[in-house]
Amino acid sequence: MNTQRAAAGLSLLCALAFCALAAPDAMAAKGTTMFACVSGKGAQDFSDEHCQKQVGAGKGKYGHVAIEAGSSTDVSYTDKETSMVPMLNGTIQKRTVEVLCLSMTGSGKLTNEAGPPMKVKGSSTELKFDSCSPVGELAFLKCQITFEDIAMFATSTTGENSMTVEFKPSGKYFGILSLNSCEDKNLNAGWIIYGSLKAVPEGGILTLSGESTLEMDGSPASMTGEMTVQMAGGGNPIATTTTEP
Repeated sequence: MNTQRAAAGLSLLCALAFCALAAPDAMAAKGTTMFACVSGKGAQDFSDEHCQKQVGAGKGKYGHVAIEAGSSTDVSYTDKETSMVPMLNGTIQKRTVEVLCLSMTGSGKLTNEAGPPMKVKGSSTELKFDSCSPVGELAFLKCQITFEDIAMFATSTTGENSMTVEFKPSGKYFGILSLNSCEDKNLNAGWIIYGSLKAVPEGGILTLSGESTLEMDGSPASMTGEMTVQMAGGGNPIATTTTEP
């Protein structure tokens, strides 16, 4: 258990596995493939460095560059250059829970696997959320927080028009949020977070969505925020996209 009190840190140990599955109404399974987003390379059909804004071949500055199937790529994760910082939301003992984290970093390995369908798999990945503190009602109640490190893995489902990455715990629960020194003494305990967390990749940015199945104290919970995925050492962004069979 992390024993920091003024600012909590949350580490997620993940074995990432992006597995493309057939949509119920699809004739054949679409795949999932990662590309490097590189300036002056590929079709140059994106206007931004994360390969999110497609503008047509030759009309942009950035393009997809293939990453060889079977080749492991060291990647890093960060919330820099994003518009949303991570926040955990939920309810405990009918009190509103809001925990804001000002920094997110991580590292790991990703590998394109040849299909059909194509898929991306990852080795154990650590995501660390730092400078986390209670806001809103928990701050008013003078609560202090700690997080337990948690182990997770992830899968993704590719439908007709979208792809979703789901982070699932490898153990019995997603994590533990411990509340201490709250003026409401009923809150001072370790609260188990169950369920899974969903995220949506768009180019080189992964958005944590509110469409999770997280649960605290028998009530729905969620984590929102954004992170960029790029080659380790400040390299090119990694864009994860759906591919036709």
